[in-house]
Amino acid sequence: MINTKIFFQINRLGLADPTPPGSYYTNIDEFWVYAVNPVTFAYNYDNPTDYVIDNLYDSRMFAKRKYYNGQWLSNYSYCLNPTEMNFYANGTIWVMNNYVSAGGARPAGKSIITINLFGQVYYEDIPYYTKEIISHAGIFKYGILHMGNEN
Repeated sequence: MINTKIFFQINRLGLADPTPPGSYYTNIDEFWVYAVNPVTFAYNYDNPTDYVIDNLYDSRMFAKRKYYNGQWLSNYSYCLNPTEMNFYANGTIWVMNNYVSAGGARPAGKSIITINLFGQVYYEDIPYYTKEIISHAGIFKYGILHMGNEN
């Protein structure tokens, strides 16, 4: 449900606009944000104003973990209040729209075509316990927009 609400808010704000009539994209790239790829995991998009790992606004995209650096963390919940939901929606928009060179997911010279967000529970087995991480994951599709017909 959280993913649907954040996805709805991103689309409501018009940040993942449909392709304008009579236009098309070339050089299309898909960028995956998900837990099994540590390079593109939601935690890699740190919140630059949060300095404590406590499951409260630690990253721009939604991600929470039960255990970190030898300690059990508080504030581990599958539910978000409206303030948190707005924070993570705006953080996802930031990741989606900012270029890789600035810390986002957007390739240089490309525009967002679509975004597909989904929830993810990731388990990592470590001796004597299982580490559980919940996060938003997504597929961001980018391309070079051309106005007019392909022909």
